[in-house]
Amino acid sequence: MIEAMADNPFNQLDVLQLDREIRTLMTRFGFDEFDITGRMEVRTDGSVSLEWSDYNNRFTLSRKFFVDAEGRKVVDHHLFEISKELQGKGVSKRVFQSLYEQYKATGIERMEVFANIDIGGYTWARYGFCVESRDEVISAIRFSALTSKQEKRIMAIVDEHFKTSNEPFPMNKIAKLPYGKAALLGQCWEGSLDLTNAKQRSLFETYLRR
Repeated sequence: MIEAMADNPFNQLDVLQLDREIRTLMTRFGFDEFDITGRMEVRTDGSVSLEWSDYNNRFTLSRKFFVDAEGRKVVDHHLFEISKELQGKGVSKRVFQSLYEQYKATGIERMEVFANIDIGGYTWARYGFCVESRDEVISAIRFSALTSKQEKRIMAIVDEHFKTSNEPFPMNKIAKLPYGKAALLGQCWEGSLDLTNAKQRSLFETYLRR
């Protein structure tokens, strides 16, 4: 399968190195290396899918690399699930750090994510992923968890952004509020991060290095 990468647009992706890093990292969090399986699929359209999981279903990591209609190299953060006892211990950030080095080497220009209804709505927001429209931002907020004052504050932030900028809304503007977790936890939304945009990239890298 590695040979199939020779003429692939993502041929700078060091799959073997990434596999070693993922396995080493997960063993530090109590996983048995021999329980971890990795899978790679290179499709005829040039897209590449990578997946890791363990036999006990305590974690699953899946990424898809593809070239979009505008010719940009994109990675879809398809799935990252970890068991509840490992959540909040920095696992996802450590994994992301390893992945991001490969993204840079491969020339990834855009990252996409579907923030799920568990913790993803809050987690991905903290990284600075952005939402395209005002309506999408509003639908991503759990207003039932907020006071009237908190709701008004968030709406003021959202409205101010779309009045003064044509760029997507960075969800960390909500996540960093004292009640940001309550506003986003358990919510679903689709977001992206433009790595060719210096402001978005800086915001993301600052949080990733913390």
